[in-house]
Amino acid sequence: MEGLLYVIQQEKDYLSKNNKVIAQYLIKNVQNIVWMSAEALAKEIGVSQAAVTRFCKQFGFDGFAQLKIALSQEIPVYDEKTFYDNSEDFKNNIAKALLNQNIASFQDTFTMLNQEDILKAAQLLNKSRKIICAGIGVSDFVAQDMVGKLLRIQKDVVHYNDNDCRKIAVSNLTENDLLFVVSYSGRKKEMLELAEIAKKNGVPIIALTRVGETPLSELADISFGAASLEKEYRATATTSRIMHFYIVDILFYTYGLFYNEKTFESLYKTYEVVNKEN
Repeated sequence: MEGLLYVIQQEKDYLSKNNKVIAQYLIKNVQNIVWMSAEALAKEIGVSQAAVTRFCKQFGFDGFAQLKIALSQEIPVYDEKTFYDNSEDFKNNIAKALLNQNIASFQDTFTMLNQEDILKAAQLLNKSRKIICAGIGVSDFVAQDMVGKLLRIQKDVVHYNDNDCRKIAVSNLTENDLLFVVSYSGRKKEMLELAEIAKKNGVPIIALTRVGETPLSELADISFGAASLEKEYRATATTSRIMHFYIVDILFYTYGLFYNEKTFESLYKTYEVVNKEN
């Protein structure tokens, strides 16, 4: 599993008590963990070997040996400091730290993208009669970015600020339409409600969320996860927002270049309209 450390980092707050303890220890001691046995790890953190095995199975591994192999492949690119915005290294050169944080997130997001899913999402964008884009808070900026891009290449795409309007609009969609929903946590009640309505009516769903399984990704037909290293300033959603914009750009380029022959003509036409001098 590529990006295992980031999956564990993102999932740890939603794990059981024992699994959370194991996750926190793995993140902070990844350099040494590959030399430990399951018995030694269990003794070190005060859990049973069975608990270690259950943790491994939750992340798709038969046992601790398989988990260690996956972790060992990530050690060369892993730096625990990038997870914590309040480290001294981060404070001493914030500009460089943010640059490194974003570069690492770009690399890991790219690594975990599935090209087949990208093409399938582009196909859905192409065949959809109507598209509704939705998000909450900072995620809504990403949804609006997709709206603006699709409008410029003549897609019937809409966006609503009011949640009741969103629910009504989504309830009127059919299998020939599409819901494009953005939520980094994948747990926003409003976005889950929209996805559930769409799912019930057979409406295809493309979701932008975080790495790992979320309630939203489980509802979506296609889900893309952003690898974000931000920690203390998660409320500002800096890196995750950038990663979601990156994924939007990927989908827009793929759709435009593979499925819309008039992309450049439409872009040029709308550019002239927007930039026309009065």
